[in-house]
Amino acid sequence: MDTPAHLPVHSTSHPFGASPAFPSTAYMERVRGLAAPSQLDEAKLQDPESPGGPLLANWRPASSAAAGLSPALTHPAFGVFLDWASGRAGRVSQEDMVAAAELCKATSAFYPDDKKLEDGLQGFDPAYEGAGYYGEFFSSRLGAGLQPVEGVSLQLETVFKTTCCPALLVEVLGPHLRVSSLAWLDRITLCPLTPLLNLLWLGDDPQTHALARALRALKEARDVLRLFYNDVQGTGAKDRAAALEQALPYPLHTNYTNVEPLYGKRLLYKAVRFSDGKVVVVKFAPRYCSDAHRAWAALGMAPELYLAEVLPGGYVHVEMELLDKADGWVPLSCVEDAADAAAAEQAALGALAAAHAAAEPPFVHGDARKANCLVRRRPGQRRAQRRRGRPRRSGSEGGTGAGRKGASVVKGEWEVRFVDFEFAGREGLGVYPVAVNPKMPATERGACDLAVAVPPPLAGGAVTVRLLRLRGWLVAGLHVERWLGLGQRQQREQLVALHASMREAARRRAQAAPGDQGSA
Repeated sequence: MDTPAHLPVHSTSHPFGASPAFPSTAYMERVRGLAAPSQLDEAKLQDPESPGGPLLANWRPASSAAAGLSPALTHPAFGVFLDWASGRAGRVSQEDMVAAAELCKATSAFYPDDKKLEDGLQGFDPAYEGAGYYGEFFSSRLGAGLQPVEGVSLQLETVFKTTCCPALLVEVLGPHLRVSSLAWLDRITLCPLTPLLNLLWLGDDPQTHALARALRALKEARDVLRLFYNDVQGTGAKDRAAALEQALPYPLHTNYTNVEPLYGKRLLYKAVRFSDGKVVVVKFAPRYCSDAHRAWAALGMAPELYLAEVLPGGYVHVEMELLDKADGWVPLSCVEDAADAAAAEQAALGALAAAHAAAEPPFVHGDARKANCLVRRRPGQRRAQRRRGRPRRSGSEGGTGAGRKGASVVKGEWEVRFVDFEFAGREGLGVYPVAVNPKMPATERGACDLAVAVPPPLAGGAVTVRLLRLRGWLVAGLHVERWLGLGQRQQREQLVALHASMREAARRRAQAAPGDQGSA
């Protein structure tokens, strides 16, 4: 969206500070009043229209109301599991394969009659029952005010008030194994970490390797959880930590304060660093080209990048300079005055040309829509404008200091900074992810002047689509509907031809006059 609404949230002086506005006690009472876990009515309890919304954040039914925080951002143990289960953390060992073989042997007698297994699972998600037992564990041990009931250790109260209560749900479903993450944030959050894995010994087979990786992942994540729970420290707070009730990614719990989400559920936040009190923007993304961001920041065309750290599970924790509306920064899409918008857009195109001419092969932004381009008049120009009596026009909150460190190589009335380098990469080398947003607005007014994007058929085609400096959307080079109707061979031939023409166009532009170079 070009004009995302700012999402107001409760702020605290410390992310573990108490806030009576959060519904910990009310939700706990709702969980306490449930039927036995084996008798839960999933369809009724997950109804988005029910009082309090869906009981669980488990992404079911297909509704944003039931979506939750990614497990990789909920707790490091879940990220460790995902790294091992995916193979990113290393290869399976002989010990892991032996464990898989023993598990297959032990479960071979489960549900020998497939019909009984089918009847036992029909119409019900067993993981929902597991989440019910998880909720019962805490609700039966914590009373009013989230205090432990008689005979229960005070340690449980500390765990509930200061952590997301991370746990792993392991299901043996007949000849299948599944592992899910469980956490208690604003509500109980359940997410599968594996698909249903066959408990069949197939020898040196990819399915057996997947099972062995899952068992190794379970072992590694268990060790992380054991260390975590042994080190839980009490805070003396009356209520649960505010960061938990807001379902914030875990790095925000300990490294920042006064955290404010920006632009809804985009994993983008304004926060104050604990270490030095500096106000920064914090972003979490499944992929991020920090090299491109740093290169453009050095040219004065992006906010300064302070941190780009890959977390367990693959998400990138990005910390950058705040370009604040109070300092005059707004998205290019939100410049209201027509003359100002035209001038700012020309400045943005000039900045892109300069960035593309700064290296060979150059870094390409990959998603240079107007919403990802922040602009402001240079300070001297703003003073002159006010002296002339013209009102300064701007749109909604621009999101992210003032661009003091990098001196822009582009001079003029407008300063330009690009943000969101998730799709960035070297021209001709970087590639778009397959899951490109199918709702990308190819016909958005003005977008073709700045954007480089690909439709899903191209991104997922037989030929890898690479980042290129192109003016306009790649979809303009191919009639997608007609392409979808072709046979596989013809689709491939057209993609090869299109890719060749794109590279030739990029080569011609590189030889053109500077004024034509780098149009995105």
